[in-house]
Amino acid sequence: MRRYLFVLVWLILGVLLFCGQSLAVCPQSPNDNGECDSLNAEIFPSDQWIDLSTPSPHLARLSFYVTHDVLNSVDSIAAFVFAMCYTHTNPSKYCSLTGYWNETLWHPTKLPRNIFRHLVTDGDTIHNWMMDRYEEEHGAEWNSIILDLNGISTIWICFIPSGSEDQRFGDASHVLLTTMTFRLEDTTTIWVDTCFWPPDGCGNWFSRSDAVTYLPRDNMPYYAKIQNAKRGDANGDQVINITDVIFMMNYLFRHGTAPVSFVSGDANCDDDLGILDVVYLINYLYKDGSLPGCFK
Repeated sequence: MRRYLFVLVWLILGVLLFCGQSLAVCPQSPNDNGECDSLNAEIFPSDQWIDLSTPSPHLARLSFYVTHDVLNSVDSIAAFVFAMCYTHTNPSKYCSLTGYWNETLWHPTKLPRNIFRHLVTDGDTIHNWMMDRYEEEHGAEWNSIILDLNGISTIWICFIPSGSEDQRFGDASHVLLTTMTFRLEDTTTIWVDTCFWPPDGCGNWFSRSDAVTYLPRDNMPYYAKIQNAKRGDANGDQVINITDVIFMMNYLFRHGTAPVSFVSGDANCDDDLGILDVVYLINYLYKDGSLPGCFK
């Protein structure tokens, strides 16, 4: 009986110790207290489609989102460092990151190209955490921002709250931290992943307020496929037919899914998505009407 009681006590202690440890630290990085923090790359949805009938360059915005929990003041993030490499699948055409489209200065003329700008889609704004701090006009945005791009293959970013008014990054779920803007000449697939960058080594890391660093979870390698947005191809299957008419009717009158891009749904090039686009498609398909597109 004593033997069984001894075993039972040890089993209970083992469960308590295991559960306590799993709730206290992230399994991937013991220095990350609480739930595992994360850094996730995401292509801006509308930028997955480019209109090749318009002159290049085309732009594709790749954003990085942070999820972070704060158990105590030490946990607040006091530095982000990202070391990433990228490539693409269309080597005969250019795909680059340039300083012009990836500004770091808080200057009014540069804010529309700033890596901390808000993103707007369908009238809704995806707020950037750093830009929100800047717009408060209390100096809470971080003072030390370093962005090193070679334009063809690497990204190195370092953000540190070095000013006395700089606000530490707190408890937040899937918050937009920064956006890298690629210039494209043609359709392609962009690939991005963590890589070695001396002297910091490999990968992306966060720092707690006590200067202890740790590796967050991430979704890399990440692949962003950039496809051709054909006028009239509302459902994005690269064919213009009756299914696109049905798709647009469902979107306009039955709360259906929106076209894969604004360009794809705007068959008549009037910068509006409406019944006239449906009429245009029907005329093209069944009454020898003009091909969808912006023809002068």
